[in-house]
Amino acid sequence: MNMSALLLATIFLPLLGALLLAAVAPWGRSYVRSLALLITLLTLLGAGVLIFHFPADGLDADRYAVSEIPWLGGEHSAVDIRFSVGLDGLGVWLFGLSALLMCSSVLVSWESISDRPALFYGMLLLLEFGCLGVFAARDIILFYVFFESTLIPLFFLIGIW
Repeated sequence: MNMSALLLATIFLPLLGALLLAAVAPWGRSYVRSLALLITLLTLLGAGVLIFHFPADGLDADRYAVSEIPWLGGEHSAVDIRFSVGLDGLGVWLFGLSALLMCSSVLVSWESISDRPALFYGMLLLLEFGCLGVFAARDIILFYVFFESTLIPLFFLIGIW
């Protein structure tokens, strides 16, 4: 499989999962918890594959699983902001650790969250999306966007639960 596509899928899977949780919220707490666990496990699997295939010799490690999409401006413009994600030697481990911690966060909160579980697990998945994006961002503006996107779910997680 293409590692760039896997990286993008792994980053955006929690965002898709958060949207799906809104759809299954009326079905009850057990469906919400199960879907959140499934999404975090799939994200952990994707992160594990990315870590496993990371070049061990260090050659081309700074260009591993890179995806670049022009975002604002362009190459011949004064502004060249790109949606550029990839993993390097430190980011790959933090990327995997974030996926692992979110999986354990869902499991730890399994029985203790009874008040608005869809919102809670949706915020956890949005937080995971932001954290994974922070560790994979290769553009400072994209890093800033992902970093700031973690503050919104954290605000609700800390404020409500």
